[in-house]
Amino acid sequence: MLSIAAASIVGGLTTASITFVLLLFLLSSGTMLYEKMIGILPTLGDKKRALSIAHDVERDVSHYLLTITLINSGSGTAVAIAMAITGRQRSSE
Repeated sequence: MLSIAAASIVGGLTTASITFVLLLFLLSSGTMLYEKMIGILPTLGDKKRALSIAHDVERDVSHYLLTITLINSGSGTAVAIAMAITGRQRSSE
C-alpha cells in the first residue's frame, strides 16, 4: 500500500514538474506562438479565424482559472471560519 502511495506521489510530482517547465517555455515565448501559427496559414480568413480561436481559448482559460481561484478562496475561508468557531466552542467547555 505504501509503494502505491509513493508511486502516486512521484507520478504527480513528475506531471507537475513537466507542466511547470512547459508553462515557463510557453510564457517566455510571448507572441512567438501566435506569429508562427499565423505564418503557416495560407489565407487571411484562416489567419483571422485562428487568432479569434486563440483569443477565445485564452479568455475561457482565464475565466476558468478565476472561477477556480474564487471557489478555493471561498472554501478556505469557510474552513477557517468553521475551525475558528469550533475552537472557540471547545475552549469554553
